[in-house]
Amino acid sequence: MKCVDVHCYYGKWGFPIPDMSVSDILEVMDRAEIEKCIMMSAQAIQYDFVAGNAELAEVIEARDNLYGYVYLNMHYPEQSTAEVEKYLGSDKFVGVKYNGEYSRAPACADSNDEIFKLIEAEYGKPLLLHTWGLPEHGNPIAYSLPSQTLTLARKFPRLPIIMGHMGGPEWASAIEVTAQVDNLYLDTCCSYADRDKIAEAVKVLGAEKIMFGSGMTENNPFGQKAVVLDAGITTGQKELILYENAVRLFGI
Repeated sequence: MKCVDVHCYYGKWGFPIPDMSVSDILEVMDRAEIEKCIMMSAQAIQYDFVAGNAELAEVIEARDNLYGYVYLNMHYPEQSTAEVEKYLGSDKFVGVKYNGEYSRAPACADSNDEIFKLIEAEYGKPLLLHTWGLPEHGNPIAYSLPSQTLTLARKFPRLPIIMGHMGGPEWASAIEVTAQVDNLYLDTCCSYADRDKIAEAVKVLGAEKIMFGSGMTENNPFGQKAVVLDAGITTGQKELILYENAVRLFGI
């Protein structure tokens, strides 16, 4: 069953997993029936977001089935705004990515309002937001909770927001908050598979609010896809999650 992957990475990680080249990614996409990938830069996430965005722009430019997220680092608001203005007008950059754990500021922090206001008003492209239920990367408190995502969604009701990782261990909370507003969505990317949380999400939200994300190159896209294919939902609902919702939301 064909799919669009809304949660894919490019570049070398700072921890011991195999490094995948563009050719490697394209080969896996072909075998996994992934028609299109929307990617973010591992370099941008871990080290240098300006250089990482530039590297990603080169990678996706000549490939019709690869698209990008502009990565933001809220430690550098002026540079982040410049990155949005540089890339987000392009047809190849179809969204924005933010990880509050790395910036140590939840997306809903008032200090972030201006850039999200710009994205909502001028571009209207989706935000893929890292969401989890516990502090990460040595942080004393959590900066990516589903409840914080709900606060952001209410601040910017015309900004489509995808909750990456479906809230991680707090997936039940992610489903609950997504049901409260129109502009929240879930992606299926996970580090583990609780028993049929996809069917539970469909039961509460409908399949239209859920999109497939593999987490490649960190995760195995075949296992990630199996979570959807093995879910206790209809074929039509699987097609929405794997393909149709992403095509509609991102316009690709």
